[in-house]
Formats: sequence, C-alpha cells, structure tokens
Amino acid sequence: MIVEVIGAVALGWLLARGGSEQDEPIQPPPEEQAELDDVLVELGASKDLRRFARAKAWVESRGNPLAVNYQDGAASVAAFRRLQEQGRLNCGRSEDEYRFSGGLFGLLPSTAIVNAYRKTPLECLDPRAVFDVRESVALFLSYLGALQRRSAYAADPTWETLWLGNRSPALMPFSQRETEQARKSLRNFRRALDALNIDRGLMRRKPPKLDRYGMTWRERLGIGGLA
Repeated sequence: MIVEVIGAVALGWLLARGGSEQDEPIQPPPEEQAELDDVLVELGASKDLRRFARAKAWVESRGNPLAVNYQDGAASVAAFRRLQEQGRLNCGRSEDEYRFSGGLFGLLPSTAIVNAYRKTPLECLDPRAVFDVRESVALFLSYLGALQRRSAYAADPTWETLWLGNRSPALMPFSQRETEQARKSLRNFRRALDALNIDRGLMRRKPPKLDRYGMTWRERLGIGGLA
C-alpha cells in the first residue's frame, strides 16, 4: 500500500539528504531490514545482491521504507521538468508531487519511475510508490540493470562500480575514483558493510546480470495496478 508522505515525516526519519548518503553510525531497524531481505529472498536474489541492497538502504534511510527527504525536492523537480520537456511525465500530475526523495533507497521518484517504466502507462505511477517496499525494490533493481549497460561498468563489473553509479553515473569510470565525491561514497559503502557485519570483499565481487525493465521486476514481485 502506498503511504502518505506526511506519514513518513511523522516517524521522525527526515534525512539530511538522501542522495548525499548518510554518515552517522545509526543502527538500522532490524524489522525493516528483515522485510527487505524477505522480499529479495522471494525474488531469488543472490546473497551478494541482498547484502548490497541492505547496505544501500542502510546508507540512504537506515532501512526505513518511509524515510522522506524534502531537501532533494529541487533536484527531483528539475528532473521532472527536463522529462516534461522531452515529452515524458505528461501525466496530469503537478511538479510538487515529485518534490522529495525517499523510501528505502532514497529514490528521486521522477527519474526512478521513468527509468524503470519508460514508454509504459506506469510512467505516471504515483510518486509516493517509492515508499512501498516492493515497488522501491523493483525501481532499485531496474536502475542497477540500467547501470550495468554502461561502458564504465563493462570496464569494471563490480559492486563497487554499481555503488558509485547509484550515487552518480558520472562517478563510475576509473578516472573519477579519486574524486572527493567518489571517495566519500565508497567510505560510506565500507561503513555500511561494517555496520551490517558484511565482508568488505563484496565491493570487488562481480554482480549477477540484472534486468533493466521495471515491468519484469514488478511481475516477479506480484505488484498490481497502474497508478
């Protein structure tokens, strides 16, 4: 069920900035991490994929699917406007509906939804869908699949590269690994792995090939409805 944005705020989980990756050593709520892992197990996800997703959720939301961040609103609206200029997201929704990031993975709804559901009626999916665990997993995995099609990933097909791509695709090439933004992101990756008792060796292992189409993940997750 899609939850109201205001309900997420009431839980007291307003993030500093979802896309900037949190630094505070706060332990994740075990019940929320368990729910995420259950969904991934149901999908048949590999152990490494489950660990990667848990680490990303820890950094972005501390494992809380109702986390919301209005400080990312400007970036989300800017993306919404660009997509409208391209003839996308002409759904009758106002830009204010996209003025946040949130969910387990700190998703910008404007870009996450269009990436996953391009050229389907689900491009007009309610932006608050990012607060639904199953929907957010479908959006997250389809984005990973899209990142795997980039040449920078082909040059270094590791979880480390996908992690950087989640922060920004511009950080994926080797030439960007020593930038402050990339170093901070990888530092947060290590911090999350340590907090969750996951071997840091995960960073350099090779991920499985993932489907880039959200409809595939949605079908496998048994999600119904179009808006």
